Amino acid sequence: MKIATIFIFFAIFITIEGCGGGASSDNNATATPAISVPNPVVIPAQTPVVSKWTIPDMTIMSMAVDQTTGDVYVAGSTKYTPTDAVVAKFSVDGNVLWEKKMGGPLWDFASEIRVFNNRVFVLWDNRDAFGIGVSGGNQLSSFDSYGNDILTFQGLEYIANGMFVDADYIYFHWVRMSYDGTNMTDTPNLGPGWGNTSISGVAVHGGMVYYTGDSVAPFSINSLDRRRFIMKSDKAGNVIYVFNWKQDISLPNAGQGLHVNDFGIYTTNPGPTISRHNFNGNLLWEQRRNDACYGSFSYIVADSNGSAYAMGRSFLGCGLTKVDINGVLIWQTNVVGRSLAIFGDVVFIVNKDGAIERYSSITGERL
Repeated sequence: MKIATIFIFFAIFITIEGCGGGASSDNNATATPAISVPNPVVIPAQTPVVSKWTIPDMTIMSMAVDQTTGDVYVAGSTKYTPTDAVVAKFSVDGNVLWEKKMGGPLWDFASEIRVFNNRVFVLWDNRDAFGIGVSGGNQLSSFDSYGNDILTFQGLEYIANGMFVDADYIYFHWVRMSYDGTNMTDTPNLGPGWGNTSISGVAVHGGMVYYTGDSVAPFSINSLDRRRFIMKSDKAGNVIYVFNWKQDISLPNAGQGLHVNDFGIYTTNPGPTISRHNFNGNLLWEQRRNDACYGSFSYIVADSNGSAYAMGRSFLGCGLTKVDINGVLIWQTNVVGRSLAIFGDVVFIVNKDGAIERYSSITGERL
């Protein structure tokens, strides 16, 4: 009896702790199960290599790749204490082009970075000596591609779990904000019955805004009984649909990434699974690893062929994994980290130590 009890507790703990071209024809597709492969390529652990993709005094927390030049922008904090927020730029071959520190006498951390049209956007916050956020300390700063300051907005209510930038606005949490800060709106509203909602990802495609997140399931007395949703709205914040497609026991924002491109909506979920939906929110397929990983995928990106790459962020997360456009499992590794991006045939990750590593999108091997 004790053994069974321990096993059940361990299984629940793992679930809670870990769970962190044209496709227009997909809009009318019928949901189909994933196509599974019994034996995808498994990439063994590899000997670490010395990489110049590091900044000695910086722990990288977020990364963005310029899809035109291949330059890599990173955000995080210094390794000394009290920390300063840091933003830096690497060239396509891994050389540091510039580095900027932000903040004052307290603890400062940068959590999200995005780049669009040679402009860099960073979300960061101030914390006191105990690491607790200071009232009005959340900030959004923008720079040009040379690191020159453009604007900083202070006193933001949210530090986002996801951020997206397009030609019109900056999107984070429920907020839509113009480049100059003159138009900031708290736009979407899920409507009655959703309760306290957590947003884990936001993306814009085809003039529409897509969100992933979760809320406490209705009539549940367990705050870990979460409903997973995909929401679509226009840029004015008018909700087109909210699709509640999964319910499970896990922490808020547990293992739910988001990427949207011409092939549809890609998400990661506790389980761990990778899923692809059409633009109406209907499930096309859902795929999981074929090993004993019971953690989560926290990040996901998709390439120009519709293949998706997902990765967990902690030792309980599942390693970097590739599936093709149909959900077929191609390769899987044990590599986990904090951020994920792709450029050409190279997959970039921020490893658990806060440094950049690169992998072949074809073979999954370390570059």
